[in-house]
Amino acid sequence: MHSKIAFAALIALAGLAQAAPVSINQSFNACALGGSCGATVTFVTDGTANSVNVRAGDDTIDGNGTDGFDNFFSSQFLAIGDDSGLISGEPNGQPDGGLSRASFSLGTLAAGDYRFFVGFDYVFDTNAGNGIQIQDDFLVRFETGTGTGALVNVLSIGDVTTTSGVSNRRQVGFGNTVSFSLANAGNVNLSFSLQELNNQGSSAVGIDNLSIQQVPEPASL
Repeated sequence: MHSKIAFAALIALAGLAQAAPVSINQSFNACALGGSCGATVTFVTDGTANSVNVRAGDDTIDGNGTDGFDNFFSSQFLAIGDDSGLISGEPNGQPDGGLSRASFSLGTLAAGDYRFFVGFDYVFDTNAGNGIQIQDDFLVRFETGTGTGALVNVLSIGDVTTTSGVSNRRQVGFGNTVSFSLANAGNVNLSFSLQELNNQGSSAVGIDNLSIQQVPEPASL
C-alpha cells in the first residue's frame, strides 16, 4: 500500500517538473489601436487614464523632430507615458512622480528559483532638448504585484548609453537574462514603467517585439 502511494506521489511530481515553461511573445500587431491586448497585458497608470496605448507604425509620435521617435517603428507598438499625438502630450504636467505602467502577467508561479530571458525593441525619448539633464525614469522589472513586490530589474534607464545628447535612448534587439526566487507561489508580472517629473520636459517610451521566455533550470539527479 505504501509503495502505491509513493509511486503516485512520484508521478505527480514528474507532472509538475514537466510543466511547460512560460513563453510570451507580443508584437502588438493584433492589438486594438489605442486599446488593450487582452488578458496578457494590463495597462495601469497613476498619471492619466490613457497614457499607455497601442499606436500605428506611422503614428505622429514616431515622426521626426524633438517631439517624435524619428521613425523608429515600422509596425504597431506600445506607447507609454503619452495619451495621444506627440511626446509633449499628457501625462506630462502631472504631480511629481506621475507614473505610467504596462504590466504583462506571467500567471501564477510556484515557489522556487527562476530564470527568464526578456527581449524587446524600445525607444525612450524626451522633448527636453540636448544639454538638459532629464530626470524622468524608465524601468523594466519583474514584480509580484502591480508596482509592488519588486523581484529583479531587467533594464534601468541609467544603465543604457544615450545615442544623442542626454535625452535619447533606443535599442533594437535589447535582451537580458535575469534570475529571481519566490518563497511562496504567486502571480508574477513583467512591468514597464515611466516616471515623469514636472518642468523637466515631457517623456515617452515605445516598445515592440516583446519576448518573455523562461529558461529551464538544469535537471538535478
